[in-house]
Amino acid sequence: MHLLDAGAGPGRLTIPLAEVVGPTGSVTAVDVQPRMLEYVRQRADERGLTNVRLLLAELGRGTLAALEPETYDRALLVHVLGETDDPAATFRELAAVLRPGGRLAVVEHVGDPHYVRYARVRELGEAAGLRLLEERRFLLGHTMVWEKPHDGATKGAA
Repeated sequence: MHLLDAGAGPGRLTIPLAEVVGPTGSVTAVDVQPRMLEYVRQRADERGLTNVRLLLAELGRGTLAALEPETYDRALLVHVLGETDDPAATFRELAAVLRPGGRLAVVEHVGDPHYVRYARVRELGEAAGLRLLEERRFLLGHTMVWEKPHDGATKGAA
């Protein structure tokens, strides 16, 4: 299993995911801040994890899509979408890096100062050519799981 932690920050999800996928899998931590990626590397080294990759990139700029098209089985976008300069381009780029049948989980909570409303996330996912598989809406936010179709219908990257 190859996972993408988009907007990984200090690796709060990257590290436990790397432990779960084990040495035959990998987790790529993408962040725009070099300091955050340094912190992820330190935490991975402390735990002896060799399956964590680091990528310095700004989501939605096309870098990730150009370097790693159809690479990932799963991707996570947790409290990050509203921090990107172009959420639509970010969604398109994440769709481009998923393998057919790959899934993207998007998590948003009202307490996040960059919270993106449910309707907007749904609009962005559909516009990127992804299919909504599961959603959980609750008082203070929502989680949505999207899938890249096998038919190659996903629209082009950023």
